[in-house]
Amino acid sequence: MSDESSPAAFTGSLVNLKNVATHKAVALTIEVPEEYGAALVAAFGWPSGVNPVPVAIAKLAGEAPKSEAKGKKTEHWSEMAPSKQAAILCQEKDFQEFLEAWDEEDAAEAVRKFCSVDSRKNIVRGAATGHLWDRLMIDYGAWLRKKRESK
Repeated sequence: MSDESSPAAFTGSLVNLKNVATHKAVALTIEVPEEYGAALVAAFGWPSGVNPVPVAIAKLAGEAPKSEAKGKKTEHWSEMAPSKQAAILCQEKDFQEFLEAWDEEDAAEAVRKFCSVDSRKNIVRGAATGHLWDRLMIDYGAWLRKKRESK
């Protein structure tokens, strides 16, 4: 999420494949549920032909493997409540830099102010506060992409 080396995984469906002769490549169309949108942008930025994002693909047999057998359930980023996403991101140095925050608590305060809430727990999907959080995630993804391009 915070940089190119951070892993991110999303599930979707491969729905099309076509040759791209000018690039000697094959283009894949993978549809991912729209609720992953903000998390995808936060994780990958906005890829382009000039600034591609290295990824790997794998065919899943049925559903994605779960770690429940080990006694843990892996929670996907898009399944997390915005408050949990915010708590995780506020600990990351890139997110703090994006918010121009000094530390984790300063970042949390910036998120609360941006989303117009007294507590990050009040950021709710589908409500105005959730839309503000999604906007912040899109802006953060664009910021990460710009930061990568400047390196």
